[in-house]
Amino acid sequence: MTDTVACLDPFFGLSEDSAIHWPSLRRAAPSHMHSNMPLSRSTEAGRGRLVYVATPFRRHVIDDAGRFSPALAIETAEKAHRWVRTLAVEGVTAISPIVLSVDLTAGSADDLDPMDDGFWTAWFHPLLVRSQLVVIPPLPGWRESEGVWREAITALRHGIPVHCIGEGNR
Repeated sequence: MTDTVACLDPFFGLSEDSAIHWPSLRRAAPSHMHSNMPLSRSTEAGRGRLVYVATPFRRHVIDDAGRFSPALAIETAEKAHRWVRTLAVEGVTAISPIVLSVDLTAGSADDLDPMDDGFWTAWFHPLLVRSQLVVIPPLPGWRESEGVWREAITALRHGIPVHCIGEGNR
């Protein structure tokens, strides 16, 4: 068992379902959870590796009437896509669950629900746990995103470093 896994044991009060509290996560996994990272350090660490880009989704795709908005989903995916592209230009092989899921559900019938958290969490799990680095870009809402929180904890449980890119990096 790695130190990271031991630190994230539910006994210590942190799990995918616990309240979002990033300082606690940094204290639980100081060697793997990195905050305020310069983009250059994350691209250095990511070159030659598979990098998972974790970005917020759910709260950003609901319209004023409380319904899923395909237009807002596309806007949200475009923000994630810009980060995947930024990393690609720097020689990093990056994937984004948001970019892939919005693309898979765009214009489709009701066979894939973009808001089905259980489906998408299971569908992306193999990609997440096979990644060698998780990058969290400084997009609005990332700190409050339950999905980003779950992805960070899952990564850390598997010994995968997590880099939160500092504000002002692009």
